[in-house]
Amino acid sequence: MKETGEILRELGYDFYTLVEEPVKPELVDVTFSQLIPRFASSGLEIAGKRLYRPQLEAYNALVAGKNLILRSGTGSGKTEAWFAYAASHGARVLAAYPTLALSNDQVNRLKTYCEALGMRVSIIDAPTRSRLAQSMGIRGLRRELASSNIVVTNPAYLLMEVKKLGSERPPLLREFLSNLDLLVLDDIDFYSPRSLAILLAICRILRERASPHLR
Repeated sequence: MKETGEILRELGYDFYTLVEEPVKPELVDVTFSQLIPRFASSGLEIAGKRLYRPQLEAYNALVAGKNLILRSGTGSGKTEAWFAYAASHGARVLAAYPTLALSNDQVNRLKTYCEALGMRVSIIDAPTRSRLAQSMGIRGLRRELASSNIVVTNPAYLLMEVKKLGSERPPLLREFLSNLDLLVLDDIDFYSPRSLAILLAICRILRERASPHLR
């Protein structure tokens, strides 16, 4: 396959290339197994890894009961920052990614960590709901979600569930949402202003109608 620059030259375009040098975040003298002792016997590579400073700062903020926005580069372990808190404090987390298809890497890491720690992670969106409902029934699926430590979804499905709060047809996630501790919104810069307004409304409704202590 041809490189983009080669194609542009063939088309007669002039262009400039700017390459930024990668910047590695500062490491701290705290390992993941220190925050999550069960990691020590998991055999996972992450157990002995030191945290980046933004990861530790995010972890400490969550421990202190704060809301936060974590802004850090790609591959700097934003997922591991909130997972460390969830695993060490038994927090129930709803993680919403813009599209589940683009979050395979994060979800696969979460599955690996949860399996090693005896935690349960469930993935739910409209297509998955239909498939799982056929195999285990709505009641079985509801129990599966209610017993999960982490549920991964997308904003479209979450909005559909939130609309059912207080209705005659309770949302599938009702039990899980009633004990929810932390809502994670990944890739905030992906959303348009309108979508962000809807997400903020979802946060407010969840806190008012489902989980008063939600962060």
